[in-house]
Amino acid sequence: MASSGGGASLAIDHDGPHDSTVSASAASSGTALPARQRKPVAIKPPPRRPPPTAAKTPHQLALEQLQRIRKQTLAAFLNAQWIAASGAPSGRQTANSTIQSALGSAQPRIERILASMGLSGH
Repeated sequence: MASSGGGASLAIDHDGPHDSTVSASAASSGTALPARQRKPVAIKPPPRRPPPTAAKTPHQLALEQLQRIRKQTLAAFLNAQWIAASGAPSGRQTANSTIQSALGSAQPRIERILASMGLSGH
């Protein structure tokens, strides 16, 4: 223990790797708390970027477009089946319109995809 002329004693612990600075209020109250308590700082690594992907080929893009058209057409058929399940003439008519609309919009899109690949739809 060291004495500091004013009668207050100051205890400094040299046993560990912690801050030995003691605050004036702690010294005057007789408690030995560090003036600054250092909290561990978590350093986050920078976010990893996904590896660069190769650009899609025209064939891959065409395949993806055709798959989307297929899903949309399948959904139209499922909706038409659900609508027609009632058996009412208006239900069958609505189901038929649903299918005709889906197929009518799919055909020109398919032809554009085939043309982009150097193929003809006819």
